[in-house]
Amino acid sequence: MEKSDKILLSVLTVVVCVTLVLGQVLKKPSVVVVSSTAPAGEKALGYAEGTHLTTFTAENIEATTELKAVAFTTTGDVRASSLVQTGSAATFTTTSAATAANVCDNPVWLLNHPGMLVATTTLPSTTTLFADCLTTVGDTVNLTLFSQNTASTTVLAAGSGGTLLTSSSTTIAAGKGALLRVIRSASATYTALLVNLPN
Repeated sequence: MEKSDKILLSVLTVVVCVTLVLGQVLKKPSVVVVSSTAPAGEKALGYAEGTHLTTFTAENIEATTELKAVAFTTTGDVRASSLVQTGSAATFTTTSAATAANVCDNPVWLLNHPGMLVATTTLPSTTTLFADCLTTVGDTVNLTLFSQNTASTTVLAAGSGGTLLTSSSTTIAAGKGALLRVIRSASATYTALLVNLPN
């Protein structure tokens, strides 16, 4: 390791330590963001051949550890020993259109249509979905769908500008589950892949 690299590594260590201390003193969560480019509007400290470190505080992050969150943005491969997808569940109780937030923020969909034999859930349009989370061609969201009512089935339909491909059927049978992957497959369309799960 060259002398300049050692100096930059020392500075990086000091910045992280100061961030943690300030987070404790100010009682504000500390966030360290490491990215290949500095975020817009943020001042960045350069190290390791152009990668940047930016530190800031956020009121709305909750955690019990001193280092409240670490976010990485990279163009290379990322390996993690354990990755947990977070988010709340969305519940559908009648024929309805899913929102972009349902796709982007709710990795679990609970399909429960009391008193209905068949209900249809339509995916969002490209306009709303692309504005929320599928902003770039290749962006992908994975969802798990559960048909909770043993007396009703759900028919899934693509929204405006989207295409739905299935392993067997667009219907999620009563009491069954399915996996849904939504991919921005082109600049103007998305492809939703529905895989019905066997018993």
